[in-house]
Amino acid sequence: MSLPDLSQLVQINQISEYAEGMPVLIICYSTTNGRSITSVPHIIEIATKFPTLYTLVLSQENEAHVKQIVENSTTLQKLNVSISTDNMVATILQSLAVETTPHAFLYSTEQKLVWHGEIADSQCMQYIATIAE
Repeated sequence: MSLPDLSQLVQINQISEYAEGMPVLIICYSTTNGRSITSVPHIIEIATKFPTLYTLVLSQENEAHVKQIVENSTTLQKLNVSISTDNMVATILQSLAVETTPHAFLYSTEQKLVWHGEIADSQCMQYIATIAE
């Protein structure tokens, strides 16, 4: 599976820019899911530890809702947050039979999926370390 077209996303909060050739970590996220909410400090830790990794929190939720959540969340303001208006999140999750969020997808510098799973999984950090350092 190749990296989705990030230019098709609506940016809600941008702290860094994606440049072609960067490894990418996309976290499919829901603002109403407790596990998503509690994962934010860990996502910030990853984004801080691996500045060459483009880290993106991606939601399928309503733009106005996500904007309001980000405006009221000092932690989410520390992350790239976008929404997909074209079912990108659902397509990614369904293509790999993933039923829950948050779910992380790690893409290599060649824009190929190299790992997906729970953001808190130790394998996530191992894979990131191999491609983002």
